[in-house]
Amino acid sequence: MMAKRERRTQDEAGGTVTGADVAPRVEETVTEAAPRPDAHLELVRAEAGPVHLPTELGGGTLPPGARMDSAADGAPRITLPAHTAMPRLRDKCAIIGFTPSRLAAPWADNGWEFWGLNALYVHSNDMPLQRFARWFDLHAPQAVANGRLANYRKLGCPVYLQQIVEDMPQSVEFPKAEIEAFWGDTYFTNSISWMLAFAGMMGFSEIRVYGVDMATDSEYRFQRPNVEYWIGKLRGRGIKVSVAETSDLLKASHQYGYGTDHGLRAKLKERLDEFTKRERNIEAEIQRLTLARATVNGARQNVEWMLQSWTVADHTSMTPDVAAVAPEAAVGQGG
Repeated sequence: MMAKRERRTQDEAGGTVTGADVAPRVEETVTEAAPRPDAHLELVRAEAGPVHLPTELGGGTLPPGARMDSAADGAPRITLPAHTAMPRLRDKCAIIGFTPSRLAAPWADNGWEFWGLNALYVHSNDMPLQRFARWFDLHAPQAVANGRLANYRKLGCPVYLQQIVEDMPQSVEFPKAEIEAFWGDTYFTNSISWMLAFAGMMGFSEIRVYGVDMATDSEYRFQRPNVEYWIGKLRGRGIKVSVAETSDLLKASHQYGYGTDHGLRAKLKERLDEFTKRERNIEAEIQRLTLARATVNGARQNVEWMLQSWTVADHTSMTPDVAAVAPEAAVGQGG
């Protein structure tokens, strides 16, 4: 059974709008769905089409899908689209990835809202899954295996997918179009970037990224510039964004023009030369041992031939097959 209630806020970045000089009372119509884990709030779906605030309220275009009308007392009321499937629970957001720095997240601090993604649930032995407020899997629907969906159903939070899964109450359609419209940008090459942009749109005052390095010689290395790009955009909006101390994100060997990497490069080249020399020595040793093995093998075969050709067979030296075929050849048998 759905219980409706009104929620007032004056937080522009969270989806509602305030005027330049007037602070109107803005209302969001929300529904509280009892079947959802932890009684998460879900905004009602709104009509499509652009909505503009009156000039006296500062003007501006609301997010696509928003609807504005008046409450019973005449105050402006804005119904937000379903992309904010659950209002912000906290003012700070921690985006959690797979690398070891995820353990450094502020798990004991209730002031943070935690976001996970994909198969991160496999690390449930060292992370409290119950702390996650949202989950994301932005792969194409056909690429999201049923086994993964089964694990998502066990999570106590909304799961953002490209498409809603009908028999999965906690599934929410990811607000791709709304995010692109909000930022006026379509440059996204990975899930972390989408999550950063979404968190920025929702109005978190601080965002931290843990467990994300983008450092390996795979697709992640080429996705790293996009993550750093979005961190820069968020910081440009005045949002405090930081990454784990051990992450490779936002790191360089030196500041251009105010230092050099000569010392580091020299040290690394020295180490590289050392490993190259050791590798050559190992290859030489392998060749030497291979030759020695061939020599021993040849000598062994020569001795075996001599044993079979030049010695008198007896029951102790003959092979079992020879003894069976010519028993008279054994010592003490025949002439």
